[in-house]
Amino acid sequence: MQTATGKNNLRGTILLSMFSDTRGAEIADAPLNHTERHQFAGLIDRQGGMLLESDGRRILGFFPQTTAALAAARQLHQSIEQLRTGKGERSGLMVKSALGFGDVVIDNGRLSSDWVYKQISWLTQIPALAIGASQVWLGQHGNDDSLHLRPTAVAQVVLLNATESQDETRLASVLNLANTGMFMELTLRVRGIPTQFRTSDCPILIGRDSAATVNVHSDTASRLHGRIDFEHGKFMYVDLSRNGSYVLTASGEELRLKKGENIALAGEGAISCGATLSDQTGDVVRYHCKSSRLSLAGNRQGDTRPLSPRN
Repeated sequence: MQTATGKNNLRGTILLSMFSDTRGAEIADAPLNHTERHQFAGLIDRQGGMLLESDGRRILGFFPQTTAALAAARQLHQSIEQLRTGKGERSGLMVKSALGFGDVVIDNGRLSSDWVYKQISWLTQIPALAIGASQVWLGQHGNDDSLHLRPTAVAQVVLLNATESQDETRLASVLNLANTGMFMELTLRVRGIPTQFRTSDCPILIGRDSAATVNVHSDTASRLHGRIDFEHGKFMYVDLSRNGSYVLTASGEELRLKKGENIALAGEGAISCGATLSDQTGDVVRYHCKSSRLSLAGNRQGDTRPLSPRN
């Protein structure tokens, strides 16, 4: 589909994809380079879509058919995964996408339909490397066993499987490990507001920058202060800052991490960016890891000991 000329009233799917890239301790201003933008624009065109917007941070496209829009989203995510795993310097590249359906007005290639901009707010509740779709889009798409629907924090949006052949690839690989004492669910609480994360949400970025997954307000926190990865069946916190991080473990011990150092998160604890918990005047990130064991032995609830009284 070529770019439309004149004013067109159309009905179909809008695909909005947002990109981010962390390189070292910095968040890249333009995650995609010119070659990658051109590649993804061609991908939308080959699926019969109309490219409406493309820059270093996001791509917006219109598709008459829901199946074509989903195929384009999946191919785009697959391309990002190849970039992430093929080049070490691009391992921090992330994408999240949202699919919506409805009436749109396209005036000489420019979108002027208000409902589409709700998709930007949806993206804040969609984890990295995931595709979300509105309930309206699902109603138009119909039954599809490859979707593997999962709920999100947004009532009208669900998560779709990013590829047709694999569902929860990272989670499946973890379940095959011999270690049965794994922590599979993570809750982070900032300013009293809890957010739940799964293994597929990693890496989880913590810092002052608005692009961070978990935003903290603290004078001692860096723009990108730390990162939570999922490795070998555990959530691992990695410090990326100059001031270091102070991590309160489930045993009540407070440990200081320097840049590049990491620690496994288990049970309940807290992360303080750049200052001890007693000296921290800004936000503290409380964490709770829920254990998911495959064997019948042991405590299925994980370590639920309360935080140390000094917090």
